[in-house]
Amino acid sequence: MRVLRGIGQDQLAQKTGVSQGYVSLLENGRFNGATEDTISRIAAALDVEPWVLVAQAHGLLIRDVEPFGDNGRKALVAFCALSNEQREVMLAVAAMMKRPEPRRNSDDTPLTQHTRM
Repeated sequence: MRVLRGIGQDQLAQKTGVSQGYVSLLENGRFNGATEDTISRIAAALDVEPWVLVAQAHGLLIRDVEPFGDNGRKALVAFCALSNEQREVMLAVAAMMKRPEPRRNSDDTPLTQHTRM
């Protein structure tokens, strides 16, 4: 995004109050401890929403996340802030939530393979 805007690392660093080395680390994916404040300042300097930077940092194409809406973007930013282990847990929970609910009898009890007559 910085390159698309025609801004050098030194210039971005100066606008955001971080070092050029820090900008370089962020761009090369070697530092994932950026705070929400730092991401917000960088996004403002680049005239984009913070979620755009987060999506790009995690290899997502902007066209694929634009339809998320505000709540989806907030969820994406929160998810990206998690550790790898936390992300795995969240993905496992989401996968379980995505499974269809079991079919139920008329008395609202779940149908099972071993239902007795």
